[in-house]
Amino acid sequence: MAANQRPVSWLLFPFVPLGIVLRPAAIGGRLARSSWFKAVAAHLLCILAIWAITVAAELVLDDGNYNTWTTSVSRLRIEAISWERLTWGERLRFPFALVFTILYDGAGDIDATTLAFAAAGAHASCWLIAALAMPLFAMGEPLRRLFGRCLKLVFWSNVCFVVAALCYAFVRVGVEGDWGGTWDDMLRTVLYDESVAGALTVLIFMPWWFNVLFRLAARYAGPTEGPGWQPPPPHCNGCGYTIIGLPKSGRCPECGRVIADSLPTARRPPAWAVVENWWRRPLAYARTVRDVLGDRRFFDTLAVRRPTREAARFAVWTCVVVGMLLALGFLAQAWADVAYAPNARKAIRELCPPVLGGLGVTAFSLAAVCLVALRSAFTVRIDPRITWNAVLYSSAFLLPTSAVVAAAWWADWLIDEYTDLSDSIYLGEWHAVEFNGEFFGWFLFGCCAFAASVWGLIRLRKAILDIRFAV
Repeated sequence: MAANQRPVSWLLFPFVPLGIVLRPAAIGGRLARSSWFKAVAAHLLCILAIWAITVAAELVLDDGNYNTWTTSVSRLRIEAISWERLTWGERLRFPFALVFTILYDGAGDIDATTLAFAAAGAHASCWLIAALAMPLFAMGEPLRRLFGRCLKLVFWSNVCFVVAALCYAFVRVGVEGDWGGTWDDMLRTVLYDESVAGALTVLIFMPWWFNVLFRLAARYAGPTEGPGWQPPPPHCNGCGYTIIGLPKSGRCPECGRVIADSLPTARRPPAWAVVENWWRRPLAYARTVRDVLGDRRFFDTLAVRRPTREAARFAVWTCVVVGMLLALGFLAQAWADVAYAPNARKAIRELCPPVLGGLGVTAFSLAAVCLVALRSAFTVRIDPRITWNAVLYSSAFLLPTSAVVAAAWWADWLIDEYTDLSDSIYLGEWHAVEFNGEFFGWFLFGCCAFAASVWGLIRLRKAILDIRFAV
């Protein structure tokens, strides 16, 4: 948490993208305090920049001759223009003029309903991401102010997509263009075609964008007003009875719980939240996962009235591990195509779907955890961070289910590759049906995955009950 910072002025507005890319943690507080007009203006400028980069890539791939280039919905044909005859000023203005020409001439032929739904979907995605990011970025301010801060930072973080569009345009021009030389051959060998280039762009830039957004929200520069700055009411952790004036050595008159167990000194942060050195993070993460899964009193002694940043980082790590486990499971289904690929191009292309599937599972898991956290926040009367910390640490309950599913896929591949259990089994004359032997394996793993999921939901419910009166 940082001291109050001044908003970004209009004089520094052109340099904000550089600060977002290079030092997001240092500038995030100032961006959150900036006006809505600046945030929305940055959002719209990023959209126009992405469109202009896309059009420029199309023009470069057309070998610089625009006598046949038209939009797919356009009635206006651009006259023949030679790139060499244009001045530097005309070259700089031409892509932007062409973008506005496309907007003017093409928008009239597009169905108004389709255009409205596309625009609404693009903006609704920003609002949805901001809502889901609330449990990850909470510092203790009221929910309305927290949502506004998240939405502003999402608008500002769209600068990352401009960088992604620029890199993708360069890669696409390198793959589809005919430039010759060693670099061209190397690029074609690795990326193969446009689909692989797009997959690698998504795989690299989506985690980077989330990291930038996460670091933008690292510092809070707003007013110290809200549930996070109010003194916690002294309640019994078991029943919620007010324990003001009762001796520490006594017991709750309602449920008989020891008063000392309900005091803030009885709660402590997990190993993950106290480690500082990055090389100790994996060991601290493993210890925290062990405590969450194995210690039934973990949430009963968890310090929940803290900023959710460390808990959010733990949830992100957990969702990444879940995505990696399921990516390995997806790889089992594509292993034959990868192992027997005729060349490196084909192998890389076959590897893209499992890797992108793992990235999608990571994003979906994190969105599901945030959605559960948002839902549970309405059950707390004062500070929503109480349940948000608990739910974010409860993301470890996803690990057993994902591990069982990944093991099922690999077991299916091993059975199909090295045994004859995948052959059909004739059950005899009494029942003229043939069963595949793999069915029994999938049934066993399915029961294990269902049991792990039910166990995780039960533990999550118990965790929320354990912290509902926490102080």
